[in-house]
Amino acid sequence: MNGARMNLPTPLASGAAASTSRPPALEVFESWVRQLDLGEEAVRVYRSTWLTWLRYLAREDVDRSWHSARAVDVDGMLESLEQRRTDGQRSSHVSRRRYWKVLSRVYDHAKACGWCRSNPTHRARAVPRSEESASVVLPPAYLARLREMAQADDGAAHAPPRGARAGQAWIAQRDRALLAVALDGGLTTSELVALQVAQVLDYTPMGIKVLRVDGQRPAQRRDVPLEPWASTVLQAWLHERSRLMGPAAAAGAVFVGRKGHAALSAPTVHQLTQGFVERLECEFGTRIAHRGANLLRSSVVAQWLQMGMSQSDVLARAGLDTVAALRRLQHVVPRG
Repeated sequence: MNGARMNLPTPLASGAAASTSRPPALEVFESWVRQLDLGEEAVRVYRSTWLTWLRYLAREDVDRSWHSARAVDVDGMLESLEQRRTDGQRSSHVSRRRYWKVLSRVYDHAKACGWCRSNPTHRARAVPRSEESASVVLPPAYLARLREMAQADDGAAHAPPRGARAGQAWIAQRDRALLAVALDGGLTTSELVALQVAQVLDYTPMGIKVLRVDGQRPAQRRDVPLEPWASTVLQAWLHERSRLMGPAAAAGAVFVGRKGHAALSAPTVHQLTQGFVERLECEFGTRIAHRGANLLRSSVVAQWLQMGMSQSDVLARAGLDTVAALRRLQHVVPRG
């Protein structure tokens, strides 16, 4: 949710100016969301959060405008989420924190624009800022085992989907290549989905692959060199992909599916990476809190930090804008 603020109004000089220049609550939200690179679904969810907040402020026992809201109102709204449940259970801490985070960032934007004097979420007690949860990361032994799975060539690392025909054994090879790229390159799910054959470059002197990753933000546009082991796994898949697709293999998505060899969808990427994580759970006799490509990315970025890579280099390699993007991984940074 990092976004550069653009064309911000001059901060208001007085309370009188604020009362005449301050936009309505919904326009404040729209102003905030326009500066972000978000999909329609994310905008819909965030707007719903903001509307929940406005409905709470409009209650008879609250009756407060958005710009005069206080920390006690934030606490009250977050506590009211529990009353909306019909199963008698408390709303999850994660859910309440998500509400708090959206409010906090909208108010930060409004304050920067001069539309309000303070951010009421900063002193809220229900979900303090310091309680933002740390990212779940896999320990080194788990990542090492995943690399072994990615490099397996006997088909045992990832069995073809149930009911798959014998001619579709290539799926296991594709999945191992995707795993290798995720583990070594630290790509996001959307980057794995969007990766094109033309973006895989051969760096002959070192015999490695370099991924020319694209994206809407400048930081996302970067070259990601793969280690020899990952380059070898990816090359094997590209060779198989060429055999499978013939002349059509010269272009298109690197990771394709069965139906028309179209690019994999994000849910499919999540499912296949989840399958590898489930194997880890079985082998290590443990339960992992989160699964999928985001878990792999967080774990890989955490490993870069643990290896002593500078934060600026980690940001550049991961396609991130600011050090704030790493704050949920601070628990893995070695203490000097």
